[in-house]
Amino acid sequence: MLAVLAVLCGAVTAVATTVPPTAPPTAPTAPTAALTLAVVLPERNLTYPWAWPRVGPAVRLATAAVNSRPDLLPGVTLGWVFGSSEDRHGVCSEMAAPLAAVDLRLAHHPDAFLGPGCVYTAAPVARFTNHWGLPLVTAGAEAHGFDDKQEQFGLTTRAGPSHRKLGELGVQLHRRFNWTRRALLVYWDEKVDDRPYFFAAEGLYVQLPTLSNLSVLDVVFRDGGNFSFIIQEIKQKGRIIYVCCAPETLRELMVAAGREGLTRGDYAFFYIDIFGASLQGTHFPEPQRPWKRGDRHDASARQAFEAVTIITYKEPENPEYRPFLARLKEEARAHFNFSMKDGLMNFIAAAFHDGVLLYAQAVHETLARGGSAANAAAVTRQMWNRSFYGVTGFLKIDENGDRESDYSLWDMDPARGDFQIVANYNGTTKKIQMVPGREIRWPGNVVPSDVPPCGFDNSDPLCHRASLSTLEVLSLVVSLILLAITITSFFIYRKLQLEKELAAELWRVRWEDVQMSSLEKHLRSAGKKPSMESP
Repeated sequence: MLAVLAVLCGAVTAVATTVPPTAPPTAPTAPTAALTLAVVLPERNLTYPWAWPRVGPAVRLATAAVNSRPDLLPGVTLGWVFGSSEDRHGVCSEMAAPLAAVDLRLAHHPDAFLGPGCVYTAAPVARFTNHWGLPLVTAGAEAHGFDDKQEQFGLTTRAGPSHRKLGELGVQLHRRFNWTRRALLVYWDEKVDDRPYFFAAEGLYVQLPTLSNLSVLDVVFRDGGNFSFIIQEIKQKGRIIYVCCAPETLRELMVAAGREGLTRGDYAFFYIDIFGASLQGTHFPEPQRPWKRGDRHDASARQAFEAVTIITYKEPENPEYRPFLARLKEEARAHFNFSMKDGLMNFIAAAFHDGVLLYAQAVHETLARGGSAANAAAVTRQMWNRSFYGVTGFLKIDENGDRESDYSLWDMDPARGDFQIVANYNGTTKKIQMVPGREIRWPGNVVPSDVPPCGFDNSDPLCHRASLSTLEVLSLVVSLILLAITITSFFIYRKLQLEKELAAELWRVRWEDVQMSSLEKHLRSAGKKPSMESP
């Protein structure tokens, strides 16, 4: 059956194949139903991991895989139509995306939506699809706001990573290293485009306080920011720091931190680099040296990066993933004129692929239960709280309709200066697993404490008993000096007084000098005056 679909808002139409005119006549077959996916993604901007040239090949491969399995959706052909979420400047637009969704809805009456990926475009489209009663599957929309599935996002399923799961990794890090009191978020944010650093930090900001008594503070900066100010804020607010910014900005920040002595073991820096942009060598994964630029700061940057641990998505290791990437690249070259490079961005395309397969499997199970593919709530329930095996391996969709995300932790080998994976986080088991023979190397060879010994404001009462403040020490020293001066003055005064008294008694004659002799006493008693002239 030839299905002719209108093209609207730049939409690309997928149709079922038909028998060529020259083919011999065949026996009549039962009519084929159609399921249509409305895809809303950025059309050309390749800086987005969910750009259409990246995800389009995965959608083509996924629909072909579904249609090649007669046992999955018998009598049903899965197709897709496309609408761009970009504005005329080529960036995700919260105005363009919902308009494209409305146009696709009116022109093609799709059964489900795929995408958007950007946060600010996914939100209005998800509200529309919830109102229309249509499932929405995406491997983007990572923001914390989509965690609330009670009302407006009740039909949204996230087959890709979400930042709440990043926050759960942060919780496990704090439990593992006994950081129970303080964390600091340092992130770049200009409030333009999709604000990826802000939303990544938001996931940590929301989840870390689930640890009782742990407080989370934040420092926001912008391009041309005052790094001296940021360093002073870090000194006053945190020892365990999560940094979300561009790789170049991180390097400048760490060089400044090294100059101020923050990279010698008292502070731990976790750099949120989910797509591994800072680790890109000639080929991914060729984690080289995010500190190296070939300039005069390389030596100091290398030393500073010893205090940095990089967090990325974990690349799938199942045997199907690499062959899938090879087919993905071929499809991109053949149908999108796009040369796809290696990297973690390809994981998002694979997640969209698995999202299509998950939707088809949910429709199959709904139909098997006697339901209808038009029952969005039933189809969505079949996608939630389940495990599924796709080209990215086993994926677990939790009870809230969000994929459990896996992450890798990269640390620098001080001898070579290269970063390598030292641990992996399994989102399903909530466990951090160290790579055999590797460990996080902390400067100073000890795990940093999350607060200084006496607190950030020197408010720990124990420190008041054990030690004195600078003012108290100064007061004590001054008091001792004054006491010494007083005592010395007293003794000097006393000495002077004694000398004065002694000088005042110099006129006195000793008793022996004035005592009369016995002869003189006899003469006096005889009434005679002794004289030398007497015979």
